[in-house]
Amino acid sequence: MAEENKMYFSYSANKSYRQTGLALIELLVGLVVALLALAFILNIYLSNLRSTSETASASRLDSDLRSVMTYMVEETRRAGYWYNSVDESGGTTEIADPKCNPFTVYSNDLDFTDCDPAIATYGTNLAVSKKTGEEDDSCITFTYDRGRSGDPDNPDGTLQTSSEYYGIRRVENGDDIGIVEISKNSPNCNSGTWTELTNPEVVDITELTFDLSDTVCTDVNTSSATNTKSGGNCIQDYLDVSPALSEHRIVQNKVVSITLEGELKGDDEVSKILEQTVNVRNRTVAKIP
Repeated sequence: MAEENKMYFSYSANKSYRQTGLALIELLVGLVVALLALAFILNIYLSNLRSTSETASASRLDSDLRSVMTYMVEETRRAGYWYNSVDESGGTTEIADPKCNPFTVYSNDLDFTDCDPAIATYGTNLAVSKKTGEEDDSCITFTYDRGRSGDPDNPDGTLQTSSEYYGIRRVENGDDIGIVEISKNSPNCNSGTWTELTNPEVVDITELTFDLSDTVCTDVNTSSATNTKSGGNCIQDYLDVSPALSEHRIVQNKVVSITLEGELKGDDEVSKILEQTVNVRNRTVAKIP
């Protein structure tokens, strides 16, 4: 019985066993698939990164240009402000004759004989021009009353100091980069001290134009339907027909249309255009001599 329960094992040294695993071609195929997947993911990441960068650049440009536009709108709207236009010092409200406002004077050819105090110094009425060598209509100059009654720098509200001349203009620097400059002591576009409002290392201002073509002048002494003229020089149009309109009063409603265009320095694909219309609050009132 003991012999019957014995188990016998045999082993052949010549028997071969087949190895299992990945062949070289399979490894290469897997590697290629993995690289393609990685490239796809990397492409999506870089695309999102570029999109985020472009959005940030466009947002910065938009913010910079809107800040400049806001400044220009607020300044031009203030043109012609005169502290002494209303006098309440005597307990009653007295309105000064608007034609005697030294900050809206159009021309010394007008009649100021009944102004009190007499206008001795004429301001720079809001005007559009350019700095020599720059683009047309790329500069605007104007005045407004920075002082107030009792201010030793400007005691009677008349134009006495150069600090009440203001200007905004576009110029190009030596690298042909457009810059917006401002001045607080310049009676014209070529003189005075000008400082940069935009950073030429960040933004290139490609266009800045001011347009007064929507300005309207009205002869309040004439009821005719043809008693209006338009354009920034419309008061001069009435002066040209004087003395036919002697003693007539002309009211000028000034409207300034501003166009501002800029792009990021070195990246002209990121650009923006802003347009704004400004109704100047202080009208010019002229009396034809």
